[in-house]
Amino acid sequence: MSVIGHARSARLLAWVAIAVLAAVACGGSSTPSGSGDKYTFAYANVFDKSPTFKTVADNLVSQGAQVGITVHRFDNNSDCATVLSNAKLMVQEKPDVAIDWMGCEGAGAAVGKIFKDANVPCIAVNQQIPGCAFFNLVNKEFGVEGAKIVYPLVQKAGWTPNDTTLILAAAPGAGAEVNSNSRFFYEDLANMWGLDKFTADQITDTTTRLGRNLIQIPGQGTGNGPLEGTYTQLKNVLLSIPTSRHLIVFTINDDSGLGALRAITETHRENNTMILSAGADSDGVNNLRTNPHWVAEFSVFFEFWSEYLLAMGVAVKKGIATPVQTYCPQVVLSKDNVDQYYTGTTPKSVPALPEQDKYLIQTGILQKFGNIPGL
Repeated sequence: MSVIGHARSARLLAWVAIAVLAAVACGGSSTPSGSGDKYTFAYANVFDKSPTFKTVADNLVSQGAQVGITVHRFDNNSDCATVLSNAKLMVQEKPDVAIDWMGCEGAGAAVGKIFKDANVPCIAVNQQIPGCAFFNLVNKEFGVEGAKIVYPLVQKAGWTPNDTTLILAAAPGAGAEVNSNSRFFYEDLANMWGLDKFTADQITDTTTRLGRNLIQIPGQGTGNGPLEGTYTQLKNVLLSIPTSRHLIVFTINDDSGLGALRAITETHRENNTMILSAGADSDGVNNLRTNPHWVAEFSVFFEFWSEYLLAMGVAVKKGIATPVQTYCPQVVLSKDNVDQYYTGTTPKSVPALPEQDKYLIQTGILQKFGNIPGL
């Protein structure tokens, strides 16, 4: 995940900006388990300027306090140098567990060494860190399921591969897993529809154009974040695309989606465009419900990540075996199924724990919040 609209800096980015989590904690004592253990975690967030991502850190702090876990937070600011300096600061806190959402795949080995040398158990979020347990979404699913949503829509609209351009707002440097969503979206839709065929592996960080149908832009931005980053890049690339062509814009998160929508609207091309976005913050879900051109939304229920990470941290500290990857809750929303998971823009249901996540039950943390079906 991932990753939304800094024009709403006052409201925080909200990839996960639905700050529901702070209010949904229910029941349970103030300690993480019946043993009365208390822990200290150090958490480095990917990018606090994004309201979406900031919510994860906010919720970790507030919900941690409810279950006897003190969380010291850091901001990686989506910057590799900051990732490394934060890792050093984190181990100085001598936490029971370090949790790091780097936002910089290339820093993984160095960060892993810092944690190992300090003998600090660790959890990597979104990008892998050697020696750390791993928590992540399955980005590929968004692309695969998104293609299934879009294919009947373009058929119904009468669009053809000859008159349609797919624009992928990617996150160069974030890694193949993070970018697999847009790349598998293109591969699967091409196979269904007859676009120029390229596999996901053929679309790389340096790809700008392939064939007659594919354009890729860097959507994550730099210091200005994905809303402004996607807006600027898309506004520029639209100058080279004839106005007669239909557009399918696949964005990396809801800030990115809002940036794309702004660029499309300012150039008066919204009636010829379909947008797919990710994060399911309030703006993303609202657009899915009310904007006919916003056709899919990848929900990874960011507002519940803190519960999973707190439980995972306790499991790591207690030495409970973790799987290769612990999955976050996720579903691809369309206009047809959004009511199943959301009331308005507020999530009302998450999928049940997948089999590999059931080890989290042993910690007793998830049960204290009462938000996971069956617990």
